[in-house]
Amino acid sequence: MFCGTCKKLQPVPKGRTYFDALGLPKRQAVDLQVVEQHFRENAKEVHPDRFAQSSPIERKLALEHTTLVNQAYRTLKDPASRAEYLLGLEGVVVGKEEARTQDPAFLMEMLELQEAIGEAKDSVVLDRQAAALKVRRERLLEQARGYFDDHLGTRDEIARALDELRYLRRLDQSLEVRFEELG
Repeated sequence: MFCGTCKKLQPVPKGRTYFDALGLPKRQAVDLQVVEQHFRENAKEVHPDRFAQSSPIERKLALEHTTLVNQAYRTLKDPASRAEYLLGLEGVVVGKEEARTQDPAFLMEMLELQEAIGEAKDSVVLDRQAAALKVRRERLLEQARGYFDDHLGTRDEIARALDELRYLRRLDQSLEVRFEELG
């Protein structure tokens, strides 16, 4: 981020990844405490307040670096977002309309799960549903770790897994709302 000679803030290099911005290896499995530590260190170094008395160009560069560091942290601290980002680095954007699953059996299953959440009469039923979704989500995240870190599986398989994770996130949101409704 800084010139080795003059110690001035440099422009954000083209192609700089979120992993680069936080000084982390490009992996699915990361230690969240390390992510937090690197975020804090990097955010502190480029915080715009440190450049309040600098030239307009340096203030602009500080803002660009701060924006990148913040975006990197928001993305990399969440395992599902991190996996989607890693797949994006391979040229596959998860969540695009044309990339969404067209599997009618899967879509029916998601619809049935959504209806079951909406029809649940007590928190015991919701707890069971939440536990089942958690196991499923963890299995998909482990599949992502295997793909990105151990090179297991195919790009199509991981794209489908990450698409499924997006559906599960929506179900998690529905669960939260339903828990609140049931008090």
